[in-house]
Amino acid sequence: MSLIKKLVKLLVIVALAYGVGRFVVVFQGSLLTGYRAPYIQMVTQDSAVIRWMTEDSQLGVVRYGQNREHMPSIMLEGSSTKNHVVRLTNLKPATRYYYQTGSISGYDNSHIHKQWFYTQPEEVVPTRIWVIGDSGNPGETQDQVRDSALDWMRDNPIPGEEASPDEASATEPLIDIWIALGDLAYTSGTNAQFQAGLFEPFGDLLANTAIWPIYGNHDARRWTYFRVFDLPQSGQAGGVASKTENYYAIDYSNVHFVMLDSQESDRSKTGKMAKWLQRDLAENDKPWVIAAFHHPPYTRGSHNSDEEYD
Repeated sequence: MSLIKKLVKLLVIVALAYGVGRFVVVFQGSLLTGYRAPYIQMVTQDSAVIRWMTEDSQLGVVRYGQNREHMPSIMLEGSSTKNHVVRLTNLKPATRYYYQTGSISGYDNSHIHKQWFYTQPEEVVPTRIWVIGDSGNPGETQDQVRDSALDWMRDNPIPGEEASPDEASATEPLIDIWIALGDLAYTSGTNAQFQAGLFEPFGDLLANTAIWPIYGNHDARRWTYFRVFDLPQSGQAGGVASKTENYYAIDYSNVHFVMLDSQESDRSKTGKMAKWLQRDLAENDKPWVIAAFHHPPYTRGSHNSDEEYD
């Protein structure tokens, strides 16, 4: 065998070994393991998704109702699992619901004080939108940004939703629409990094406020992102169905949101995302339209958009 053939064979072996090793690393980092407290997803006018994780497989159960002391409605999962997903339907719009998660063996009381949510309104109302981005690096800076924003919101309640002195003041929403502009888990978007960068520092808020995420480059390094979020690819939250969780639309009050994918989807003017966006905007009748995506069209911070690489 010639030297060139030996080198080619060696390179092929190295490439295969790297590919297998990389697959194993990505696969392991994307596994949904461990305990995760209940959190809310994809709240609409008449539905909501409740998710949580347990160490062992269980048949998940959610009970819910408009009174914390009396939650008569119950929804069960179809089979036992560790990664629980329960969709509540036939809800009333603009209504506060309390919920509790558990299994057929009983309910978990450890988070019940923060387990509530409001369904979206049918009418036009004052709307508070909170936008965070590149938030997935846990630590003092993340805590300061979160606490400063939430403190300001408490001091400046949404018109018509001023806190009352009774128990209900602890279950009034601070945010109507919470948008996360990607990179929610540093540095590689693993399940453990999502836990440390999102679910632990924002756990109290996630228990009662739906987060609407956008796909970022750090989120894309593993497969976790699409495993921990439920996104309205079928038009469940308004707009035209995108048939993908990479990009989607939301309606809230008199605002239409288009959540775009600048990371993975074709961004050409003839691509599927552009064609979907054209159809979606053509059918929209809301006076306000907000488009959100991860990569800014112009930046001169840690990245320079005037450079080809960035």
